Amino acid sequence: MGAQEVVFAYRVEGAALIGTVTFAGNTVEVENGKATQDGFTHQYKMKSPMGKVNIQVNGKVEGEKFWGNLKTPMGSLPF
Repeated sequence: MGAQEVVFAYRVEGAALIGTVTFAGNTVEVENGKATQDGFTHQYKMKSPMGKVNIQVNGKVEGEKFWGNLKTPMGSLPF
């Protein structure tokens, strides 16, 4: 299986993180998005062979670098 691209499109309104996540041709809305000076968190639901699963995202933005973790039912994936 080859690498898959995940595209995050965000905007911040106050402390709320709003946006979408696109993966494998599917786009879903960010849920429970929060932005602070220390980073951001949100979740989204994705279709999988197990049905819909929740993916939790925790990350930071430092300068022009964007990094964090995707927490899936199968484990954590850094990005």
